[in-house]
Amino acid sequence: MSWTNSETIQVPDSYVTPKDSHIRISNHPEAAKGVTPIQIIALNRPDKLGSITGDMLAALIEFFTIVTVDDRVKVVVFTGTGKVFSAGIDLKSDASMVKNIPVRMVRDPGGTLALAMYNCSKTIIVAYNGMSVGIGMTSTLAAAIR
Repeated sequence: MSWTNSETIQVPDSYVTPKDSHIRISNHPEAAKGVTPIQIIALNRPDKLGSITGDMLAALIEFFTIVTVDDRVKVVVFTGTGKVFSAGIDLKSDASMVKNIPVRMVRDPGGTLALAMYNCSKTIIVAYNGMSVGIGMTSTLAAAIR
C-alpha cells in the first residue's frame, strides 16, 4: 500500500482480495466477476477481535480513495468478520517495521481513515457485527448509515 498521494488514481479490474487478507474485499454477489455496484470490505482478523494494524489502515484509506473515482461502484458495505466489528488499534503491532509514514497517520490514524470515508463519493454503510471500540467506532462515524 502506498502512503503517498498520487495525482493519477489507477482503477483496478477487480477489488477482490484473498479470503485470508486482513482487509477482505468482495463483490456482491460474491460469485460475480470484475467489479459489482456493491463492494463489501471487511476487517478480517476475527482471532484478534478485528483489531486494526497500520497496513490495514493503509489498505482502507487506499480503497476509499480509489473507489471514489470508480463509476462502477455505487455502495460500499463496511463490516467485520467474527463476533465483533473491531477492538480498535492493535497495540501489539510492531511499529518498528513501518517507514515513511506521514505525520498525520501517526498522530491521528482514525481521523485520517474517517476523512477518507467522508471524502468518498460512494454511499458507505457500516454493518457492525458486534462491539466496536476506539478507532473501530470513531473512524466509521463518517459513514452514511451505521
